[in-house]
Amino acid sequence: MKLNDLLKDVFAYGPLTYDNGYSDYVLMNPYLKLYKDRILQTDEFKDVKSLEIMDALVSSIDGKFISAVSYIMNCNSKFEGECLLYSINLTPSLVNPSDLIRSFNEGGSITPILYDEKDFSPYKIIGLKYKPYLTNFFGEQEYHDLRGSLHKLLDSVLDDPKKYEIPEKRNVYIRGVFQSVKTDSKEKEIFDFKEEEIIL
Repeated sequence: MKLNDLLKDVFAYGPLTYDNGYSDYVLMNPYLKLYKDRILQTDEFKDVKSLEIMDALVSSIDGKFISAVSYIMNCNSKFEGECLLYSINLTPSLVNPSDLIRSFNEGGSITPILYDEKDFSPYKIIGLKYKPYLTNFFGEQEYHDLRGSLHKLLDSVLDDPKKYEIPEKRNVYIRGVFQSVKTDSKEKEIFDFKEEEIIL
């Protein structure tokens, strides 16, 4: 089982809510303890020898302080050895900019909410697809017909935006202290639990 499949189950009904009122697509203590066995069954964690759950971003091992690091997952990520896990998070929804011009459903598309980089005001972009070279051969009636079909398509997009919405994606990132991470056959020692010196 992939970690993504587990997260789809965990967040099937929306974000998790914690005792302090915090609610988000974040899996951390106490939920991590509930899902620990299932996490260890995922392809990404099946080679982990020891998985402990961290209660805070900073922990102490034998009197030495260690801090959790964030690691963005990809499809080939694997953890090995010992692991202290603080959280498994989903990023906010992301839209691939190339999807803005490729994702047309029946000639129309609409983005999820985007935010202006200057003042963070929310906005959406609506796209309507047509073939402009045909307008060179249009008479006045054909031009009005094209405008009418574009108005009809715009009304359809505004009436049912979910049908035309460009799909959002979320990445997974993990916070913790990891002895070893493998990605595409490359192994990286991130933390050596046996050394005196802490390597982060």
